[in-house]
Amino acid sequence: MITETIKETLEKYIRLCSWFLIKDGDKDVASNQFETVLKEIGNLEDKLIGEGVSGKTIETIVEMTRKNTLEKPISELSDSQLLKVCKLIFGKEVEFEGGATP
Repeated sequence: MITETIKETLEKYIRLCSWFLIKDGDKDVASNQFETVLKEIGNLEDKLIGEGVSGKTIETIVEMTRKNTLEKPISELSDSQLLKVCKLIFGKEVEFEGGATP
């Protein structure tokens, strides 16, 4: 079962990764902002790993985020879209409180 804490961590992680990908090379963003975001991405990765997420899965999420840089906040994803992301991270047997079915 995916808890609210895990969903929040995942949401923050994907948002920060998306922000980094969108802003990469943007001269209007100070380098210390990038450093702060990268540090927080690392902290969130550590938290996800602590919940049992493998490094390989995190790489998959980063690649998926890179390929499909979200144009809308994760909070606006449909249950089925969010379920797909969660299954990628936690495996096919994951249950989702949002009500989506596999």
